[in-house]
Amino acid sequence: MMRSLLIFILCIAASLVTAQKQAKIVLGKSKKSFNSADFYISKVIDARKSKEAIGLTQRGLNNRKDPVDFVSPLEVEVLRYFQSLFKDTDNKKPIVAIVHNLWVSEKTTMTSETGMADAVIEFVSEGSEDVSLGTYTSHNKSKGLDVTNGHPKRLRKTIFDCVVQFKKSAITGEGGKVEKLEFDKGIPSELKIGLYRSHIDMISNMPKDYSTQIVMTSNQVDEHITRYQIRKNKKTGKRYKDYAYYNGKVLLLNSSNITGAGAAYYLKNMTTGRYLVYVDRYQKQGTTAFFGAVGAIASTRKRISVLDMSTGVIDELSNEEILDLLLVSPKWHKSFLNSSQKVDDAIKAIQGLNDEITERK
Repeated sequence: MMRSLLIFILCIAASLVTAQKQAKIVLGKSKKSFNSADFYISKVIDARKSKEAIGLTQRGLNNRKDPVDFVSPLEVEVLRYFQSLFKDTDNKKPIVAIVHNLWVSEKTTMTSETGMADAVIEFVSEGSEDVSLGTYTSHNKSKGLDVTNGHPKRLRKTIFDCVVQFKKSAITGEGGKVEKLEFDKGIPSELKIGLYRSHIDMISNMPKDYSTQIVMTSNQVDEHITRYQIRKNKKTGKRYKDYAYYNGKVLLLNSSNITGAGAAYYLKNMTTGRYLVYVDRYQKQGTTAFFGAVGAIASTRKRISVLDMSTGVIDELSNEEILDLLLVSPKWHKSFLNSSQKVDDAIKAIQGLNDEITERK
């Protein structure tokens, strides 16, 4: 009887860990209006590189990352929002909004969650789509016990901010020319040194403004893991908790992007190119509570996470998922399949894939 009960509990746990369902949200309408503007948004173009989802939510005991998307196509959802924002269109100039990126994400600590939304929107005149009037970015975040339901509000805020920036530049003639970088082959040489609040800011090449000296300290855990602290001015100064720091050579990624826990330290990339490998040893949230001491031991093993620089999506990958990633390269898929599938084998294979991507483009 006890054995059957144990098997039943383990099956339930496995289903919680492996099940993946795409959440659907509605962007909704604006409570504000832009009737005083001399333009309105007549059309929305979805120019995102990846159109499978608009972000990731965290669910379950292990904060499993599940995709989230709009109920309707992005062009429909965003245009409905603009139509509620620009109710008066008579004798006004039609403007086309080109969405280069629209993304939501979540971070979880032991006591709260943080929901984030990012947008990159370009504006052009209807009929003159080849002439850019400006590209604008916005980042919005808020905390709570369950932030998933707040994603529509945060998305509306980021889109609204982009329109406000465009309206201001249309009046003053200032701003609007945001440099958009391509990360298909990895980190471009044009990327500026500095702290970045989000992947969107990296695409826009807009590091966080800071006027003080940055001090970095490190703690080498083993041959794969070195944890960095980035502080203001001195070793005891304010600790930065931004998304990433680029020093001109490596991209140090905040550990919270990987572990889902609080922003404790930064990790450096173990590969170069489109797919950046990060290695860390940490305990998955919820595992100990569910499985007890045995779960605690198992959950602190060394884990591999991969950041796709082209899309900004980062996820922990199992050996099976690494093999899936390598399917586009028969050579490196076979190499990793026939290896001992240790950390060094994964780094070697993913670096090989990156090199192939660089060579064939």
